[in-house]
Amino acid sequence: VKVSANDGRALVEVLQTEKLAAAQTKKVKREFATFKGNTIPLTMDIESYSDENQWILNVNSMQAGKSSGKGTFNYDMTKAVPAAAVNIWFEKLDMDELLGDNENDGLLSNKTFASETGFTKNLAAEFDFKAKTTFFRGAQIDNMIVAAQMAEGEIVLPDAKALLPGKGSIILLGRIATGKDGVDYTGQVEAHGNEFAQLMPMIGLADERIPKDILGGYRSRFNIIMRPESTTISELRLLLMDKIQVSGGINMYHKGKQKLDATVAIRYLDLDPILAAWRGNNSLYIAPEKQPDHPFGFKWLQNMDRQISLTLDLDDFKLIGLEGRDSHMAINIA
Repeated sequence: VKVSANDGRALVEVLQTEKLAAAQTKKVKREFATFKGNTIPLTMDIESYSDENQWILNVNSMQAGKSSGKGTFNYDMTKAVPAAAVNIWFEKLDMDELLGDNENDGLLSNKTFASETGFTKNLAAEFDFKAKTTFFRGAQIDNMIVAAQMAEGEIVLPDAKALLPGKGSIILLGRIATGKDGVDYTGQVEAHGNEFAQLMPMIGLADERIPKDILGGYRSRFNIIMRPESTTISELRLLLMDKIQVSGGINMYHKGKQKLDATVAIRYLDLDPILAAWRGNNSLYIAPEKQPDHPFGFKWLQNMDRQISLTLDLDDFKLIGLEGRDSHMAINIA
């Protein structure tokens, strides 16, 4: 709008008009379906603006079960490829409640994210996700930050990090794509911390019989490919207690009868503390009538629902006070 004065009269010229709709505010209450098919209450306070060129959505507050946060969504239609900017911030994020009890299905295999043609190539998007406190498999993860960009049908993760239990941290890099069965993630993971024992429940390796004093500080790096039907870890490098060196690769198959194939090499491992903790005061062989769910009673094999094929190489290890070298073994459980 241009305003000028001439002989005491005002001249108003409309040079350009732009109509922005008045803010629309509403409160949404509905049931939210979790990834296990359960429902939890979802409440959002939403404020939206729109015109022919853009759509702006402000989520002033959001409550989904035990999770609470807020966010913004900006959609720009003035560019050749429409662009979106998404910012989400959670004060508390309870992944256990949202994903449900099944540890194998979860997010990647959920059909919500399945697509025969992949993510749309007709949208460029930037995501900024933060969660102050996240709960996953009972563990608390702090200060989760995920920055991502979507273009050409893929989501790239240039920066994803969080603080782990046991004074640890993790960094993820990689890309996310989607197919007919769900989401694929291909990337690299680096992690370190002071207490590996506190990390074990998150990765499904919790066992109270493993001595906590041999699961102290750790540093790790590996490549990972996660698909709905399988998970592959390659070029694994893990250092425990600044001494024990672990390397190798792992393949886990989730469909049908679950299967695990692994080739692992371990160096500088003292087996005596592990053996003592698992055996307790029992001998290596336990009579069948005295077998509880004891690792050396092998009763747990009856309930094993996963096929395991393990190739294990041990070098510079200790067993029953004796030093060993260049040990190779193949273990198959079906």
